[in-house]
Amino acid sequence: MGNKRNTYVLLIVVLAIWGIIGYRVLKTLNPSPEASAVTEKGVSFHPEKLKKQESFTIAVQERDPFLGTITRPQKKKAAKPAVRKEMPPEMEVPVYYFGMVKDGKSREKIYFVQIDGMQQLMRIHDEVKGVKLLKGSEQEITVLYNGKRKVIPING
Repeated sequence: MGNKRNTYVLLIVVLAIWGIIGYRVLKTLNPSPEASAVTEKGVSFHPEKLKKQESFTIAVQERDPFLGTITRPQKKKAAKPAVRKEMPPEMEVPVYYFGMVKDGKSREKIYFVQIDGMQQLMRIHDEVKGVKLLKGSEQEITVLYNGKRKVIPING
């Protein structure tokens, strides 16, 4: 009979604990309106004014590890913009290559070159109107004009 009595006592204790847990869960899920009204009246929010933060810089003084002296930074010189010399655009002389002729006896090559509308007979290293013939073949010639090399293919 003592066992039955202990079982009833333990059953009452377990039901009481579960009742307390259930009551707290319901109280949390459904709060009473009076409790929230009291908390709303007592709470007021006043944000603090922000103070302007002072700015500062850190000056780095590099120390020479061998001498123990502090090196002073050299002042940077302002970079001057480079002045570009504008060269006037030079007129390019139209140059056309029409072929070449070989002399069988002397093995001399003569090139037919049209410079500025005038047909010229030129040999290697000849210069006409600022155009110098540097080298040539049956397919193309290389000329020098205003310090620039230009390869001109055959037109004919």
